[in-house]
Amino acid sequence: SGRRLSTASMKLGQERRHLVDADPLNPFGPDNNIVVRHGSLPELYNYDMERDSTTAIPMRSRFQYKEIVPNTEVAETKFTDHDFELLVQPNYVGVFYDKFKELYYSLYFDGIPVYDADSLKNQYDDKPMSIIVFNRKFEKLGEVQLAKNKYIWGIIPTSLGLLISTSHRKNPEAKDDILQFEIFDIYEKMEP
Repeated sequence: SGRRLSTASMKLGQERRHLVDADPLNPFGPDNNIVVRHGSLPELYNYDMERDSTTAIPMRSRFQYKEIVPNTEVAETKFTDHDFELLVQPNYVGVFYDKFKELYYSLYFDGIPVYDADSLKNQYDDKPMSIIVFNRKFEKLGEVQLAKNKYIWGIIPTSLGLLISTSHRKNPEAKDDILQFEIFDIYEKMEP
């Protein structure tokens, strides 16, 4: 997984500060393109603005062991089992372009049971999270699975590395009034 380089903290309610050399959620690529992903599909979609064309690119997580399919017991949207959709189903979230490393990142969350071993209801941020890393040519470079109950899905590419929030509610080091991050050097050992 990524190597912890340093920790940054920001106290909530502090004077607002701008993240210098940061580029949060950015689906715009460097090649006049927009890259998107749908939560239930293992493919990315690259829209080339010059050619006005879209290409589907396989980018499946190595942790996705089963297909993501809709709940077939639901006949109408108003009867959707939200616990099934949010917790039991695995899902993909977003595409982030890192202009500093010229890489893309996409997040994958594996499915979990609705209730944990203590019969307490799980929450979305309890799902195991991994970061899929790929280059401008959409070649998958690797995937890093993050430690459970430490990170939440807020990631921000910066010139120093990838900021990943450590403000998970089950993280014993997390504080309610402080938003904490670790800076990852994503090139540190990744598994393809």
